[in-house]
Amino acid sequence: MKYLGNRNRIPRLIGLTSIFLAITSLTEASAAFDIKISVDQTKSYVRSNPNLIGLNVGWPGNGGALFADGQVEMRLFQLMTGLANGPLRYPAGEWADSYQWMDAVGSPRPNTMYHPSAVSDAKAYEKINFGTDEFRAYCRSLACTPVFQINMHQGNDDEVVARANRWLEHIATHPSDSIGPLPKVEYWELGNEPYLKGSPDSNEWASSYLYLSKEEFATRAAKVMDAMQKKHSELTKNSTSKLKFILPFALDSWRGEYCKNPDPNYSYCSDSSTVVGSQLGFGKALIDRLARSNQLSNIHALSLHYYMPLVGAIQANPPDDVTFYWATMAGTATVEKNIQKVRDFWTSNVGTSTPMPRLSITEFNSLYTTTSGLRQEGFVASQTGAMYVMDMIRLLAYQPDVDMAMLWSASQNGYFGAIDFFDVAPNYPTYVRPHYKALQMGRDLLQKDALVVPLNVEAPTYDGYTTRVGASHPYPKMPLATAAATITGKTVRVLVLNKDIGSDGRVQLTVDGKLATSVAGTVVKAGKNSQFSTSNQKLISIVENIPVATDSSANGKTSFSWLMPPTSFGLITFTLQ
Repeated sequence: MKYLGNRNRIPRLIGLTSIFLAITSLTEASAAFDIKISVDQTKSYVRSNPNLIGLNVGWPGNGGALFADGQVEMRLFQLMTGLANGPLRYPAGEWADSYQWMDAVGSPRPNTMYHPSAVSDAKAYEKINFGTDEFRAYCRSLACTPVFQINMHQGNDDEVVARANRWLEHIATHPSDSIGPLPKVEYWELGNEPYLKGSPDSNEWASSYLYLSKEEFATRAAKVMDAMQKKHSELTKNSTSKLKFILPFALDSWRGEYCKNPDPNYSYCSDSSTVVGSQLGFGKALIDRLARSNQLSNIHALSLHYYMPLVGAIQANPPDDVTFYWATMAGTATVEKNIQKVRDFWTSNVGTSTPMPRLSITEFNSLYTTTSGLRQEGFVASQTGAMYVMDMIRLLAYQPDVDMAMLWSASQNGYFGAIDFFDVAPNYPTYVRPHYKALQMGRDLLQKDALVVPLNVEAPTYDGYTTRVGASHPYPKMPLATAAATITGKTVRVLVLNKDIGSDGRVQLTVDGKLATSVAGTVVKAGKNSQFSTSNQKLISIVENIPVATDSSANGKTSFSWLMPPTSFGLITFTLQ
């Protein structure tokens, strides 16, 4: 996608000619390598997308403690405001599969039955205190975009359609509360991750109440989109107003074809491109059925989930920590290839006559194992996990067809919540995890009205990651640094990740122009030898100011230099005259 503006003026405005990063390789501890990062003048600048900084917000546990005793939990709310106003997805993931919105409005509210997990038929009962209108009010306070997921599994087609349309009617007939207008809901996701009959993994993964065949899910999706769009036109009295449907989608594997020989140490084919099983032929069956129903044009975006390295259920012989580390660092390369395979799939199976929908990354985070109790389960909440989140934001910033991205998840939720909260009197301690800090830095990078600067990156490589771990494919020439940059007016922001596990990186940045202001820089790093630490808060993730040296002696240019610690990401900001 080309930036629709006067492209020829932008490079001179930016004045960013080259960035040099010297970094010491893990394999050659005494050697330093220059890494050149330069503006790619062959590519156009695209608009920055603040909607890449989104979150999943579930309803159980009062919205993960965001809502308590009938009101907003203010300490957590203040932390949520630190992540700007991107999209919030509700009722979040598998909790949508048994969500009864009717039990979550008005008062009194019953103890509603739901299934806490998609992998079990176990039932739980809880009042939905953080319901539709409370969530919309929360979005209003944060100025965020609500994304609602439809329960696609409970009931037959007619019952699912009727329940969804009544939800639309409720929102239309409750446009405000005692404080003021509530946000409208444009984005509707058709469920979460389809759990399919007949897949090789279905007996291990999905609860019986979730089972649908590929064709059943596709038929249901077509009926829901058609009926909801008609109901929306009726309610708004505007036939041109369109809802934005997000369609769950998956190729058969990260590579685009299913691996037929599952790894012996894991309980299922770990190259499967979702966390719920192989879904063989799901993408084609879905698109073919929607094409026959003339519903392809109703799809606003395809929903994709990206967890890395996603080993799954470890049966024996888990990878060692160093191997897990490099599998995490390689994860975004697998994601980038998979995104392109999704584009290629659409072109091959639909063609160009129907424009491809946008892409919504409705869930992403690091994920190491689904086996509860293993120490590797906690790696999600480590600095290494945050490096994956930061690198994902960097990657997605350069994908103009990605509409939004939402981290799994906002708060609590095991190791996944960006914010953790302990319900322990009297202090009720609250703290943020490393991936919260990655989201904050992404927010600072992807500001509204900024332009994303295309970069060329030449970097030394780590050559030891040659065997696939989980879903993270081999990357034998893995660059030890990645970077992104944005520009607003004459203010430049440069993000750099040092992926080396043991060595500092020395950054030298040279730009055209003189400084108008001082340089601000921040780095997020792990404590010494604590890349996978999750227990010691002082070591998990350390935030420091970056001392940045500047030199304006060169004619018309300014140079900057600073150090990047191992396993770190950092952002510097400066304004040119």
